[in-house]
Amino acid sequence: MAFSVNRRTSGRPLVFGQGEADRLGAIWYHKASFKAARVLKTIELKKPNVVRDRPTDVAAAFAAFPEFTRQRALEVRDLIFETARSTPEAGPITETLKWGEPAYLTEATGAGTTIRLGWDRISAVPKVLVNCQTTLIDEFRTRFPIEFRYEKTRAILLPISEPYPKTALQVCLIAALTYHLRKR
Repeated sequence: MAFSVNRRTSGRPLVFGQGEADRLGAIWYHKASFKAARVLKTIELKKPNVVRDRPTDVAAAFAAFPEFTRQRALEVRDLIFETARSTPEAGPITETLKWGEPAYLTEATGAGTTIRLGWDRISAVPKVLVNCQTTLIDEFRTRFPIEFRYEKTRAILLPISEPYPKTALQVCLIAALTYHLRKR
């Protein structure tokens, strides 16, 4: 069986035999599906960290967030990975679920404490949670008294629609990702 593709530049078709197509990994689509595949590929290139990049259970947890809260949580998720990449001491980040919420761990290095993303079930305010046995929230409250609102010793509360201080949050994330290194 031979496959042919019409080449617009020369006006004559290219013909591949079955073996050649297999070697090239070529799968030829009907013209309409080829255009659809090209459009989907363009969309994938423009949107890194789409749902398929997350573990299935984590994607389901994000899907349970209210829409406006989910968008902010996904922004913070991207910031966690960006911050970890710029903080070599943290090492690779493991994304999983803890207590039914997306959680980010420094399993390989053990350098930091777990960071979780959640939301208040009454007000739908997004939260960045850390272990309440750490001193992190007290440190953040001292360092950033007006930039954030806090929930006891466990969470930073983020605004839903207003911009949040990204640089200040990044400083907090670095502190969480390297918490155990500072305690040693």
